Amino acid sequence: LSARPTYLLSLKQLEELNCPKLAISLNNLYVDDQLPELTKVLKQLKKINIRTIIFTDFAVKQICDEISYQPEFVYSSETLATNYSQLPFYKHNKINEVVLPRELFWNEINDFCKYKSNVKLQMQAEGFSLMMHSKWTLLTNFQKQFKIKKDLTNQMFYLKEETRKL
Repeated sequence: LSARPTYLLSLKQLEELNCPKLAISLNNLYVDDQLPELTKVLKQLKKINIRTIIFTDFAVKQICDEISYQPEFVYSSETLATNYSQLPFYKHNKINEVVLPRELFWNEINDFCKYKSNVKLQMQAEGFSLMMHSKWTLLTNFQKQFKIKKDLTNQMFYLKEETRKL
C-alpha cells in the first residue's frame, strides 16, 4: 500500500519480526476503493503494536483515529504543497514530526525552521530525489524548456547544479 517501496513485507512477516520500534511507511495517496484494504492493514499494524507510521495521505490518520490506534505519526508531505503555517494543524492533530518536501526553496525551509512550533522536522539533504510521483510538472516543464520531443517514460535523469563539479 505504499509508493516506491524498497522492500515489501507481508503483515505476517512484520508480525514475525516482533520489532515494534520499526517505522512503517504508508506514503501512498489512496483512492476510495483502497480505503477498506488500508483500514485492514492499519488494524493489523495496531494488533502487532507498530508504534510509528510515516504517512502522506491524511486518510491514514483519520482511519487510525476511527479505530483508536495512536502510533507516533510522521507526516511526509512528499511532493505535496505545504508551508510552515500548517505546523499548528499538525501539532493539534498529534502529528509531532514532518518530513519537508524536496521542492522547497531556501526561504521556505528557513520559515519551517523558524516557526517549527515544537514539531520535529526532517528533510532530504543529499541523494536521489524521485520526481516520477511528484504532483509538480517537473519533467514536463523540463521537456518544454529544452524543446525535447522524445518520450521520457522510464528514463533515468541526473540533475545537478551548474556550479557543482561532480
